[in-house]
Amino acid sequence: MNFGDIAWLRYGDIADGRIYYSRQKTKKRLSCKLPKQLEDVLHSYWLKGASEDDYIFPILDNRTHKTDEQIYNRLAKVLGKINRELKKIGEESGLSHPLAPYVAGHTYATVMKRAGVSLALISETLGHSSFSTTQIYLDGFDNEQIDEAMKHLA
Repeated sequence: MNFGDIAWLRYGDIADGRIYYSRQKTKKRLSCKLPKQLEDVLHSYWLKGASEDDYIFPILDNRTHKTDEQIYNRLAKVLGKINRELKKIGEESGLSHPLAPYVAGHTYATVMKRAGVSLALISETLGHSSFSTTQIYLDGFDNEQIDEAMKHLA
């Protein structure tokens, strides 16, 4: 899930060991099994007495963020803070590429591709509106893959 989808996640979106949500960007309806680790994270945010319409994470609040402008401003503010913190973590870790929220999606897609998962399935799980979006997302092959393929020419 990307940041926007996480921000919009509500208690009513969790049922029968699954997360059910719509991608904010594409409005595509998705569902995935709730792994134990994620279940633990969600329960650490669980509030007693929360309604199904309440947001799970303390990003948006039904009582405070009512207008489109309030929601947009809140999401921008929180995402900016996340970006700054991730950048700092990446620098402290000595990463050569800046760490940002989209890196997780690219990493997931790349790992799935290397594992032989079809691009159609990767596209579906990312909630992309078209297959070409996934192809752009995974544009290019790693040098290691090209080097390996070139061995077959000798």
